[in-house]
Amino acid sequence: MSRPLRAAILARRSTARQEDSLDRQLTEAARFIDAKGWTHDPQHTFFMDHVSGAVGLALRSDLQALIAAAQAGKFDVLVLRIQERASRDFFDQMTFFKAIFDAGVQVHQYSDGREVKAGNAIEVFMLATNAFVGQAERERIRDRCRETAFNKARSGLVAGGKRYGHRNVRTGPKSVVQEVHPDEAPVVLRIFTDYAAGSGLRAIARSLNEDGIPSPRGRPWQSSAVRAILTNPAYAGRFSFGKRRKAIVAGRKVTVAVPEELWESIDFPHLRIVPQELWEATAARFARNKRRGGSGPSPRGILTGNLRCSACGGRVYVVKGHDAVTRHYGCGTYNNGGRVACANGTRRPQRQLDEQVARQVQQALLGEDLVEQVVARAAALGLEQSAEQQAELRSAERRLQEAQKRRDNFVAAIGGAEDPSAIPGLSAACVEAERKVTQVRAHLTRLHQQRTENSQEGRELAERYRAKLKDLPALLLEDVARGREALSALLAEPLAAVPIEVDGEARWLFQGRLRPAGILAGGGNGGLIQRVVTPTGFEPVLPGCINGFELVSVIPAS
Repeated sequence: MSRPLRAAILARRSTARQEDSLDRQLTEAARFIDAKGWTHDPQHTFFMDHVSGAVGLALRSDLQALIAAAQAGKFDVLVLRIQERASRDFFDQMTFFKAIFDAGVQVHQYSDGREVKAGNAIEVFMLATNAFVGQAERERIRDRCRETAFNKARSGLVAGGKRYGHRNVRTGPKSVVQEVHPDEAPVVLRIFTDYAAGSGLRAIARSLNEDGIPSPRGRPWQSSAVRAILTNPAYAGRFSFGKRRKAIVAGRKVTVAVPEELWESIDFPHLRIVPQELWEATAARFARNKRRGGSGPSPRGILTGNLRCSACGGRVYVVKGHDAVTRHYGCGTYNNGGRVACANGTRRPQRQLDEQVARQVQQALLGEDLVEQVVARAAALGLEQSAEQQAELRSAERRLQEAQKRRDNFVAAIGGAEDPSAIPGLSAACVEAERKVTQVRAHLTRLHQQRTENSQEGRELAERYRAKLKDLPALLLEDVARGREALSALLAEPLAAVPIEVDGEARWLFQGRLRPAGILAGGGNGGLIQRVVTPTGFEPVLPGCINGFELVSVIPAS
């Protein structure tokens, strides 16, 4: 009597609104398995909750685990409600079922009792047709949801989200309306009035912080939040919908911008906070500043993105110096929001600080202890083989022993042959065995030569490490964009800028961890790292991190 088939279950629920969907799928699948007389191990129940059918196959841990179990022969049958429970992306669904069928697993739908097959062209066509239907239904659902949101917006209902200066008020089980917020609306009006009167974005943010007025997120005001309010036409009573939509990119659900000509705008005069004249005056000032071109793109140094303020955790980047010409590094939170937002008002000359940090990083990476570790690891690397190389070496040695033993057996058989007529055949076999021994021995020799070459290359790498790092400061500083990426590869995390006093003068203490392995990193740095030290592929030579890397700025803070 043959053993009963072993079954696995696949289930998926897209949203929490489908309250009993997941439990119902699992229960009905188990009932279907019992009716068929199959067995089911609970370990072979694969499901994901709150996961869209559009999520890519590579990002679905349940499908990856299911495929691995199927390929390992853990079950014979897969049971699911309908085909699209696996995925609602056409290509992902076809890829998934191909992997399942290639593993020799049957697929059954409990909803109609049908077995999903792909044994011939007609069955593959039906599989593809259902995959197409699943993706088309997903797109129809997306369009229906978008249309529903538009209809709600046209009716004056909230279609999602909150806005500073307005508040959402629930008027029914499925209806929420907006109204002017009595506490926040005066703040919005103040921002518009101050800007139209000539105040800058940063000055407005600092003024709000000094008066203790909370920002939309409850944190100190920043110039970016002020700008967002000043450019939002909703405060003039004009609301635009459909600016963004959901899309699937590389298997991930992301938000993408919609062209402005596809937006829908509606006026709601009862939600106006800013008079039309004030709105127009604000817009006119923005237009004048845009025509003047402002101050151009924000200047950057190699520490931009690689330096954090220890006081607030915000970014430290290049800001204008006191003379409006010399560029300085400063805390962005302080620069935008004032001392209420962050107490760290220390500033440092950008070029001098870049040069100092580049030299200090070079000295740390060329420390004798670290170089000794690199030399030792490089020498050891030449003697170590990867798991694959070691396996190949052992396999070749084993095959050589087997070939030699086979040859020796034929030699012994020839010497002890009682029937002279058998000797020619044994001699031919012995010659073939000797040829095999020669072939395997030559292969083994090549493997040993390769190990010797790797050993020499490993030793040379340590010398290149020492020599090339002499050029590190110049390479970091000659191209700011590439130098910034290179420095990022050398840091385990952004440096922390801690304001301190030395002999009564303000300084910054930089704390962080260097990552010497970053010297060998490739990627989007345009080849700068490879110009410092090459080749790649020898990451084990370098330690993971240098902990406790610190330097005190020798340049007084401004």
